[in-house]
Amino acid sequence: DIPHREFVKGKMYPGLAMSRAIGDTVGSSVGVIPDPDVTEVSLDSSHQFFTVCSDGVWEFISSQEAIDVIAKKARKGVQEATEQLAYEAWRRWVAEEENVVD
Repeated sequence: DIPHREFVKGKMYPGLAMSRAIGDTVGSSVGVIPDPDVTEVSLDSSHQFFTVCSDGVWEFISSQEAIDVIAKKARKGVQEATEQLAYEAWRRWVAEEENVVD
């Protein structure tokens, strides 16, 4: 999959398979945008929680599945829920791609 990655000309880095990487100053020299997309959302008492995850999670876990995992644990189990979410994304990544080098 190397032709679909961003590299510094003549080098084998950074090798990013994305067009945006927050704060990546090396990648920005080859066209990777280091500035995040930002969306402002007003939270109120009807919002029980919100999630912020990288593409490494969202590529393998649907939004609904993430909500279901976190909602089951409630406030007292949020650390366990986030670890479960990250582990499940990692497990699926390894199953699909046989490694997690990206």
